Amino acid sequence: MKVWNAGDKSSACCDSCKAVVQTTFGIHDVQLESSGAVVEQIMAAACDQCGEVVAIPPQSTLAIQAVIRTALDSRPL
Repeated sequence: MKVWNAGDKSSACCDSCKAVVQTTFGIHDVQLESSGAVVEQIMAAACDQCGEVVAIPPQSTLAIQAVIRTALDSRPL
C-alpha cells in the first residue's frame, strides 16, 4: 500500500469542477454522506481548483471505519 503524505500531488475526478484535476494531499475533516458523521483529521486529497475533497487513500480506512462503528452503535433501536 502506498502511503500518501501531506503535500503529495496526484490527480482525480472532481464532481464540483466536472473535470480531472490536480490534487494535493493533506489532513482534512471529511463528512460521510451515508451517516453525516465527520471523520476528523484524516489524510485526503483535495482539488487544487476548488478545495473539495476528491479522494481518500487506504491509510485513512481505519479512522473511517471507527467513526462508522460509533455512529451505528449510537443509533436508537
